[in-house]
Amino acid sequence: MHQAKHLVRDTLLVLLGNLILAFGVAVFAVPSNLIVAGATGIALIICEFIPVNYATVVFVINMVMLLLGFIVLGKKFAAGTILSSLIFPFFLAMFEAIPQLQHLTSDMLLSAIYAGLFTGLGCGIVFRVGYSTGGMDIPPIIMNKKLHISLGVCVYLFDVVVLLGQSFFTSFEGILYGIITVFITAIVLDKVTIF
Repeated sequence: MHQAKHLVRDTLLVLLGNLILAFGVAVFAVPSNLIVAGATGIALIICEFIPVNYATVVFVINMVMLLLGFIVLGKKFAAGTILSSLIFPFFLAMFEAIPQLQHLTSDMLLSAIYAGLFTGLGCGIVFRVGYSTGGMDIPPIIMNKKLHISLGVCVYLFDVVVLLGQSFFTSFEGILYGIITVFITAIVLDKVTIF
């Protein structure tokens, strides 16, 4: 009975975390053309070359990273991450399909701040129950477990690499806003996972 309650609680937290994360990305980052990190950032780079929906590319990246997580971190981790890997692209597509949410603000600084807050909070909730949101969260979690480096620092390092990849398709100002988003994400993520 206790184990069933624990499973229900974890599942609800994973759903909530992914909902918050997708909201930040689909409502603030993507409509403002902010450069974003993680699987979404890689998807946006790929979409510059291939005309495909970014939520679909995120799904494919999530599946590849899920396999890596299963191999390195084990069955329990993979089982908990499967839900995120499936539900995050769904939430992205859902928020993307609501036109009113695509124009909440035209202020780039507000978009950068809120994208960072929602991303950090969403990821933090999922990480706190011992799972991942899938995608490019998995390599930092592997680094954290194997090398004992702060999860926020690991996520920040991977995110900076993805941001640099997008720097060819955006303005210098866009890069600066993207750095604000990633910085806020790392701070909020560390606070939520340590709290």
